[in-house]
Amino acid sequence: LERAKTSGRSDDNIESLRKRFATFETETAPVTNRLADTRRCPVHRIDAERSIEEVWADTRSVLDGAVAGDVLAANAELLHRAGRCDRDGYAAMCGEGVGAIGNGAFPH
Repeated sequence: LERAKTSGRSDDNIESLRKRFATFETETAPVTNRLADTRRCPVHRIDAERSIEEVWADTRSVLDGAVAGDVLAANAELLHRAGRCDRDGYAAMCGEGVGAIGNGAFPH
């Protein structure tokens, strides 16, 4: 509610806060809990009752780890497809205009 003093937003008030929290409890929390329970998607819990800097440091750490993991996994899959001469699979991962496919990256 401190933000409401300077934000100029009409929805920065206690009633809107209550509605947002109720929506979180009924719509968002069940989804994140289910994902965490089934381990289909990593769910990271970050304590937001700390300084902005501390919360951001934890958030960034989680995001950096996720992006790094995705990039490494994608690179490994690309190398695997290239090694199997899987031109279509490689192209599907890379999208339009990938020059290596047409420039001899795969034997004919």
